[in-house]
Amino acid sequence: MITFEQRRDFGEKINITFSFLTENIRGLGLALLYIVGPVALVGGIISGYAQAGVLGSASSIKTPDQIIDFYGRIFSGGALVGLAFQLIGYVLVSLVTYSYIHLYRRNPGRPIEVSEVWAEVQGFIGSGIMLTIASSIIMAVAFVLLILPGVYVMVALSLATPVLVFERTDVGQAISRSFKLIADNWWATAGLLLVMGIVAGIMSMVFTIPAGIVGGLFGAGVLKEATILTTLVTAFGSVGTSVLQSLSATAAAVQYFNLVEQKEGSSLDHAIDRIGQPTNPAANELPASVRRAAEEEGEY
Repeated sequence: MITFEQRRDFGEKINITFSFLTENIRGLGLALLYIVGPVALVGGIISGYAQAGVLGSASSIKTPDQIIDFYGRIFSGGALVGLAFQLIGYVLVSLVTYSYIHLYRRNPGRPIEVSEVWAEVQGFIGSGIMLTIASSIIMAVAFVLLILPGVYVMVALSLATPVLVFERTDVGQAISRSFKLIADNWWATAGLLLVMGIVAGIMSMVFTIPAGIVGGLFGAGVLKEATILTTLVTAFGSVGTSVLQSLSATAAAVQYFNLVEQKEGSSLDHAIDRIGQPTNPAANELPASVRRAAEEEGEY
């Protein structure tokens, strides 16, 4: 059983991320495949079909108007619908990962069923999508103003979804809390997410290279008709890369608990204060700030 509520250095955070994923590869993997897989698959099929159509028209481009039309097809129609499904899949990956971790902490040593994870995820789908939209708008504004503030905001918002799930807050509170936790810890958080992003990117090449090969062969004229093949390899890549996003999500969860311990020392304070008192397992799942307030007021 892995304890999340613990201060860790950079190397320990990476190690615990892989340890948790290795330990729960079946439970979390099944949850991701059953919950995220269908959405990512549909998004991949739509994107693959749209991509095949775009590639098919690329060889006939001869005039500036045809170039404009070509790029217009890339960013319209089926491509946008496929992108929307993939974005929803991205949100679900985060919600599934954090919901699984929440259940893992609440039920130590007990196998976690997909139905339990889905029951947790359902309560956050709406707020998770709203948080993603709000975060995207904030980041877009920051990038428009200047690139560096945009990068800062992108990292500062990286813990908003863990806060949403673990602390049961609303969207505004999740964003505010994420900024507060990241304060004075921006570089450590950015470094961790960068490393995990690189690892996930390298691993995802297993799923993305086939699509690149098919596209290259089709563009070179080796393949005359690649609609079905392009659709299949794109769908395969969409599901695979979606599942691998759980690497970064798990690392963000580890960093969330690390910063909560670093700034609030919740688990140690709570353990000391509860010595000799009746155990209340449900209390351990409350946000650190709520727990500390309850402890100061006493039990009635």
